Amino acid sequence: MMSQKNYFSRLANELIIKIIKYLDYEDLNSLSFTCRSFLFFVKKHTFGYVTPIWENVEIINLNILNISSCYRNGVIIDNILYIPILSIQSPCCLSINFNKSPLILLQNSIKIECNLNDYEPCKFIATAAIDNCIYIFGGQNIISNNFTNAFYKLNIKNFFLNKIVNKNSQIVPKARIRHSLNSIDNNQLILFGGRCFNGELIHIQ
Repeated sequence: MMSQKNYFSRLANELIIKIIKYLDYEDLNSLSFTCRSFLFFVKKHTFGYVTPIWENVEIINLNILNISSCYRNGVIIDNILYIPILSIQSPCCLSINFNKSPLILLQNSIKIECNLNDYEPCKFIATAAIDNCIYIFGGQNIISNNFTNAFYKLNIKNFFLNKIVNKNSQIVPKARIRHSLNSIDNNQLILFGGRCFNGELIHIQ
């Protein structure tokens, strides 16, 4: 039986929704474990598992998004959105920390650790996150316009970019764009779909 002194759980749904908007990620996670009702509220009205709720937010420095030709290559690590931009000059990684208010779009310079001759500036890349690293695969070379199977690892702690090279060319995925890259169990990468240089549609690798 619910305690009569448990006033919070007896509030109107609209008030509970307004209150949980002021909680950070850790507090929301703790609240979701208290009872089924709060689990439902956190999922539905914060994480959008049941019904997504869209809100307009003001992002400071939003104008720097103009340096990117594609915004679909972002990943979220510790509630921070990262968008790597592999441009010809001054590659960078945009970031927005959702734990802070107001939201500020930052531009972090990428430091290329691999041989500069091996670096390929690319657009239409696919990204996935494991721990504190963003893995980047494929895309279209900005200089040559050819599709690529370049594979990079970007450390978000120092924004060092390293190229991953596999000497066994028989097991390296084909160059492609319009593909997706996802992480499984925080230790595996799954590459799916895409269009290869010869127009062939690849289903899964």
